[in-house]
Amino acid sequence: MKRVIGVSSSLVAEARFFGKEGLFLGTPPFRIAPDRQALRVGLHASVVDAWAAADFWRDLLAPLVPVTQHDGHRPVLPPNALRASLRQFWGWDEIFLQLPWDIAAARAAAR
Repeated sequence: MKRVIGVSSSLVAEARFFGKEGLFLGTPPFRIAPDRQALRVGLHASVVDAWAAADFWRDLLAPLVPVTQHDGHRPVLPPNALRASLRQFWGWDEIFLQLPWDIAAARAAAR
């Protein structure tokens, strides 16, 4: 595969991180900065799991309202915690969680 083509999927935007060309047939849902130094208003910035830390929100809100001091506490979250909390899998869970079990069961049954 050399190219990922789609209407408005983030998969198209993320293709370059896997060495593939991404071609949107519609308007991209967001634009991703090529690196942290290129971030600016209007570009997507991934925060991974930083959203769960109070310090993240302190930094975000400090220009607008008084905030408490940083405490450095950051909760330890399991992989894909935000995706799971929002139940936004879009088939991801079936591929990465169910499919390996189905394949293993089929192989075991074939023995």
